[in-house]
Amino acid sequence: VIDKFTLNKKQRLAFLLKVNARMEHIAPNVERPPFRLIIGGPGGTGKSHIYDALKVFYSEVDLLPELNFTAPTGVSASNIHGSTVHHELSLRTSYKVLIKNNSAPLQALVDRLESTRTLIIDEFFFLGCADFEKISRNINL
Repeated sequence: VIDKFTLNKKQRLAFLLKVNARMEHIAPNVERPPFRLIIGGPGGTGKSHIYDALKVFYSEVDLLPELNFTAPTGVSASNIHGSTVHHELSLRTSYKVLIKNNSAPLQALVDRLESTRTLIIDEFFFLGCADFEKISRNINL
């Protein structure tokens, strides 16, 4: 995959760190903390190139359903073939509504995230502290 996408040194490092972390999670009965990686840089630095390489890798090892791409705006989400983080993680749904017994919005959130093992939030710098608090809260419901 690295050769196919001709990833540069920094892109290759980010790609390999993520792939290695994912493959380590396959080991049975081994509890590992979540892997977190910030891939920063201005537009045109190749972040989407890394995302495309990850999609191909996950597809080749039959793990594509685990990969979930999001972004804060519709345009940025469309650019990475994902959905908005607000939709995917129910950020606009009241917490009180989410935690009600038999909550349809909670079930919808669970259904969307059920197979997700890798969540990518592109253009994360458009999100504020309150958004990150909601993201953390909602993915832990």
